[in-house]
Amino acid sequence: MRRPWTDALYLAWQLTASWILMLFWHEIGHGFAAIVTGGTVISTNLYPGQLGHTFADPNPWPGWVLWGGFLSGCLIPAAFALAVPRSATRLRLEAMWVASFCWLTNGVYLAAGGSERLTDTGQLLQLGWPIIAMIAIGAPLAIIGYLGCRATAIALWNELTLHPLRRTNLVFRWLLLIGWIIAQTFFARTIDHAIAAPPPPTPPHSTITP
Repeated sequence: MRRPWTDALYLAWQLTASWILMLFWHEIGHGFAAIVTGGTVISTNLYPGQLGHTFADPNPWPGWVLWGGFLSGCLIPAAFALAVPRSATRLRLEAMWVASFCWLTNGVYLAAGGSERLTDTGQLLQLGWPIIAMIAIGAPLAIIGYLGCRATAIALWNELTLHPLRRTNLVFRWLLLIGWIIAQTFFARTIDHAIAAPPPPTPPHSTITP
């Protein structure tokens, strides 16, 4: 038998997990792109649930760094969703909802974020990318994401109607999310300390005189 409070807690878990994962996967892409293009990350925010930022100096390919966030923010959750076996119906639907949510938010951010100078879209515009390109790419992403969220939400609702979520399974999901938050916080602090650490001293050059 389904209970309203169980559904409410499950919805809160799904939205919280989706928000945290969406921000993390997006920001990870910026940092990775900065490193592989020869840049040096001097500041980043990977803490759970917080709006992230990544600054690189030097940053020889800023366009690639900006696009890296959108690419990772869409491709990583999609890959996770596709990797879940079809036999795990509920888990696959949950993963598909997270992926759709990531596509929706990244698409809206790309298409509508140009009004702020410091957003990813605003910086892409400063680099010469036309606003029509941002809309042409972001709008379809957002539409696909919305349709995916709607379809998987209906499928999840039907799944929960046929097989109500047990209290132990709900508790397990929240404990798993709390564990992720703790692990991501530790990871973010580790990255902060690694960035803030001074570079190792350069050994003095020795000369050998005959």
